[in-house]
Order: sequence, then structure tokens, then C-alpha cells
Amino acid sequence: MAGIVVKPRARILHGHDWVFSSEVLKVFGKPADGDVISLKDGKDRLIGSSIYNSKSQIVARRFSRRKQDRCRRSRWRWTCEEI
Repeated sequence: MAGIVVKPRARILHGHDWVFSSEVLKVFGKPADGDVISLKDGKDRLIGSSIYNSKSQIVARRFSRRKQDRCRRSRWRWTCEEI
């Protein structure tokens, strides 16, 4: 699964659910806009799953603090199964 690594002082590490473009340390894999991605801290620990948008200042919006797989998008919402 593609994802991003956030900087050590990113707001998401303090409870916020958004990742701003200035807080991204590295992007791994090749996420496309709208993909479900993994969020990791600088020590390679998983901090959640989010929806990716490279065209916004808010590049990731966390929707779970766990890893999500098998996500599919209907017309109005995302449906995921937890691992």
C-alpha cells in the first residue's frame, strides 16, 4: 500500500486528523488522488489510514487510526474492512 511519512512535528502526531503538504517528509509507492494510503511517522510506525489528495494543501485526511485494506468507494462514501 502506498503512503506518506510525516515530519516529527506534524499536527497529526498530536491528535489532528489532517496532514498538510508542509508536514510530509516522504511519499512512498505511487498514490493517486482519492486512494486510501498508510500514514507513518519517522520511525516507520503506522499512525493510520487516510484519503490522499496531492492537489490540496491538506494532502491526507485520516479516517482511521488502524490499517485499512479492501476499501471501495461508492457514489457517496468509502467502505473499508479492518485488518
